[in-house]
Order: sequence, then structure tokens, then C-alpha cells
Amino acid sequence: MSEISQKQLNAPSGYTASQAGPRYAYDNDEIDLFELLLRLWDKKGLILMVTLVTTLMAGIYAFTAKEQWTVKAYVSRQEWPRWTIT
Repeated sequence: MSEISQKQLNAPSGYTASQAGPRYAYDNDEIDLFELLLRLWDKKGLILMVTLVTTLMAGIYAFTAKEQWTVKAYVSRQEWPRWTIT
């Protein structure tokens, strides 16, 4: 994979070098999605390990943490009025 190329900026006319802004800029501002996917694919082992460790830590915490709240719900059958129509 090629490194991201950088070039030095020249100060625009009428500005000094300190007012020109950043010292380096990328050649273009487009994102190469294919290169991005290749770099992610190269690091898939690291991504998988970080995901598994984080999931394991969250699971351990979720099942071992002390409950901070309790909810009780009671469900009962609705009583209908016993009207008779005559």
C-alpha cells in the first residue's frame, strides 16, 4: 500500500507563510473506498480481537453487576360490569 502523499503548500499572494494555514495538505480530498476497505481487511484480526474483548467485558459486567433497580408488575383480569339488558 502506498503512503498518503503530502505536498508543501505555497502561501497565496498577499499572505505571509504564517497566515497560509496548514503546512501540508493532501493531493486531493477524495477518499479511495477500495483502499480503505483493503486497509480494514488487513487489520481484520485486530478489529476482531478488540470486538471480542469488548463484548466479553460488557457481558461479564452485565451478568455480575449489582442490580440498582427492581421492577414488579402485577397483571390481573379486567372485571366487566354485570349489566343485563332486558
